[in-house]
This record gives sequence, structure tokens and C-alpha cells, in this order.
Amino acid sequence: MRIKAAEGEKFTANCREWLKLDKQNNVFIVNESIAETIKAIFQMSIDGMGVKRIADYLNINISSYPPLRKNKGWVHSYVQKILKSRSVCGELQLHKYVDGKRVAVGEPILNY
Repeated sequence: MRIKAAEGEKFTANCREWLKLDKQNNVFIVNESIAETIKAIFQMSIDGMGVKRIADYLNINISSYPPLRKNKGWVHSYVQKILKSRSVCGELQLHKYVDGKRVAVGEPILNY
């Protein structure tokens, strides 16, 4: 699976909320409206806003920034997860469970 992923094969439709797998063409399609929200989150962080303040701003402006998860609004822990995730850069890190703990397997796959 890792070799196929490194060669560009998309082996799962399970992906970030701003992507959708086009199975026929084996490519991810970007949902531009959600991608704009992700870009806004990064811009707010670059501008010096903390994750709680970003979440508050998104919730105040929720009609422009609908939550990505099926909850009732934005929470700072999810904003932080987005900001720390290397998947935003197109990286895929495979994991496995060892003694009940999630452990990274190998190096991240770039441009996934």
C-alpha cells in the first residue's frame, strides 16, 4: 500500500474535508469553498490570532465559515489540528497501532 501511495495511487476515499476522491480518475478534487476557509484560518494565524480567537471569529461569522465537522460550531482544538496537520501540504503519513498507541510508519509520502 505504501509503495502504491508513493507512486500516486489513491487507495482510500477517506481524506480531509476539503477534498473528495474522484475514483474514476484517481485524483483528489478540491472543494474550493472549504479550501477558502482553510486559507482564512492560516491567514488569521499568520496575522497573529490564536486558535481560540480564530474559532471565536469563525463562529461569529459562521454563515461565511460553516463548520467542517458535524458539530454545532468551531472549536479551538479543531482549528489547532488543521494548523498542525501536514496533510494541508499534501503529505500522507501512514500509521499503525502498537500496544494500543498510534505510531507513524516510515517517512511521510509527499505530494499525495
